[in-house]
Amino acid sequence: VLASVKTTKPLFKKMNLGFEATGYIDYDSRTNNNISSLYAGRIEKLYVKYLYQPVHKGEKVFEIYSPELVTAQENLVYLLNNDALETGLITAAKQKLMILGFQNDLLDELVKTKKVIHVVPVFSNYEGHVHEAQTVKTSSSGMAGTEEKKNNYLLGAELSVKEGMYVMMGETIFNV
Repeated sequence: VLASVKTTKPLFKKMNLGFEATGYIDYDSRTNNNISSLYAGRIEKLYVKYLYQPVHKGEKVFEIYSPELVTAQENLVYLLNNDALETGLITAAKQKLMILGFQNDLLDELVKTKKVIHVVPVFSNYEGHVHEAQTVKTSSSGMAGTEEKKNNYLLGAELSVKEGMYVMMGETIFNV
């Protein structure tokens, strides 16, 4: 009253807040991360089986056989067995494995057991859910050329990546 401020009383009424708009819903591309193969080789075991499967950081996503990695391990085992005093060559062989992306715990196991690890696990560096990494090129019936379409994403649908497939080093396997 003293400040001469006008006040109003609350009013209860029903309001229609719906509206129509055209557009599409997509994922925030800034949160997309790729899980790629560190090695060229064959996927032996796939732990991610379907689209939108949750993946946690540090979780094993697939196992791969890489001839290049096996050869590098055989070289190290040969040096350990036949030339144990040649520390420079042994260090170089270990460094080569590390450059190829061989994990420290696997390297320690290799040095300790002196047995080659044929199938190497690949772990996720990201938290999220799995999407296809590839797009499918389809030709449109009435037009020349190709039209790029994203894969049909159905909850629980199978991935195009299968066990036994060959992948190249650096090839993206999944988007998370």
